[in-house]
Amino acid sequence: MRTDPPSLTERQFVLDGIREGVRTDERGLEDFRQALLVLGKQPGSALCTIGNTKVMCAVSASITQPTRSRPHKGIISVEVDMSPMASPAHEANRLGNKGLELTRLLEMLLRDSRCIDVESLCIRAKKEVWKMRVDVRVLDDDGSLVDCASLAAATALQHYSRPDVTVLPECTKIHSEYDKMLVPLSIYHMPICVTFGISTDLRSTIVDPTERESHYLDGALIIGCNRRREVCVLHQSNHLVLSTSQITACVKRAMDRVGNLSDLVSTVIADEARRMNMKEEGSGFETAITAELLTCKEWSPNELVAPAVKITTTVAPEVKEEPIVMEENALREGAIEMDEEDRKGLEEQVQAIASNVNTVEINSKPKKSAKQKDNEAAHSLLDDLDGFDDLDGETMELEGEMNGDSFDLAATKKKKQKK
Repeated sequence: MRTDPPSLTERQFVLDGIREGVRTDERGLEDFRQALLVLGKQPGSALCTIGNTKVMCAVSASITQPTRSRPHKGIISVEVDMSPMASPAHEANRLGNKGLELTRLLEMLLRDSRCIDVESLCIRAKKEVWKMRVDVRVLDDDGSLVDCASLAAATALQHYSRPDVTVLPECTKIHSEYDKMLVPLSIYHMPICVTFGISTDLRSTIVDPTERESHYLDGALIIGCNRRREVCVLHQSNHLVLSTSQITACVKRAMDRVGNLSDLVSTVIADEARRMNMKEEGSGFETAITAELLTCKEWSPNELVAPAVKITTTVAPEVKEEPIVMEENALREGAIEMDEEDRKGLEEQVQAIASNVNTVEINSKPKKSAKQKDNEAAHSLLDDLDGFDDLDGETMELEGEMNGDSFDLAATKKKKQKK
């Protein structure tokens, strides 16, 4: 993905402001942006910000075999990651021209300038040496990327301490930080880069250009120097033709800037050492997390809503009337308010119910049991048989059965049919 090309109107607006000594971020042509350094909890990790440009650097060490050309010297390697979240122009897993330029400048600054004693990194000549790896990750690219990366790398290297080792005849023993104290790196000097924007048409030089301003300038001059006022790196882009006076003025300005940045690094490292001695727990990168980062540069919290989900909020209306209190006996006289028509209708219903109650006959006779009903049926049967003389024996027999405890009417009828 690439950024949109600058428009002619915007280019003319920026160049007119530079000609008059005014920039879009309200800085002057000789004003630098504020630099911020934050050390991580782990040794060798640092975060540097210059304006909106953010770079994180982490230093690590491993034991490896030395090269044939330098059998008694350690190795320093630089790895750069141009994250796509830093700029739309960056591609994943690809450095591009800008990433290759940044890698080469950092290698010249840290390795070719001999700022670190590489001989102290040797464990066994021709067999084992320490390999220092400097990982630089670009988090946000808003101009002066080399300045921010070099400052982060310088801070991380001074903050790093490698484990102590003991050389034995048969092996090399690596001690932990609990067995022996960590050994800091032997650093002779620490160079830092400063970027200057050049405009040949305006014949002017601006310091610390932003990413948008760099599109309208003809090129840049990068100067790397240390606190001793020694120039370590001098690089210019786009094949600019500069005069000696321009280069000399830029070098003097860069030396003053590097002196201030070196004091900043020393102050941050000393403050971290004081915390370690006092056994205070450092906050790490937590101090770099501001409200602008959490709210996308807006002073309002972000609302996290799931995609394709509509959230409806219902607000209950405010009740202005006083609450109604129900009485304990709600059916007492006068508790219910009724109209005159409803009252007359209710009275008519009560009178109709009372008249119906008076006409209802209540049968108070007790109900007969099943045994009594069977006895009555047997007596009626005997009454029907009184007119027949030849049935006197049967009548006596039936009466004897009825006088007993049990009487079976069906069995009696069967006996009669047989006879």
